[in-house]
Amino acid sequence: LRSELLSWEQALNIADSAAYIVKTNGRNGWVVLSGTPSITLDDAGSMPGSLEALLADKKVKMTTSLQGSIEVMSNRKSAA
Repeated sequence: LRSELLSWEQALNIADSAAYIVKTNGRNGWVVLSGTPSITLDDAGSMPGSLEALLADKKVKMTTSLQGSIEVMSNRKSAA
């Protein structure tokens, strides 16, 4: 999924999801959420509510400096 296909609201929601994961897991780190070739625009638009499912389905890849078990909160509300 190329970034030019996302609206600014969708891009902001994805960035907010990454920041929220860091905040939830101790605040000292970074998270990158990347779409894989199987993600669709609808999938990206459903974040943050479906983040856990997208990670489980390998539609989104998470790269992070966080150690150990990482809590991902899918049920929080979107900012937009």
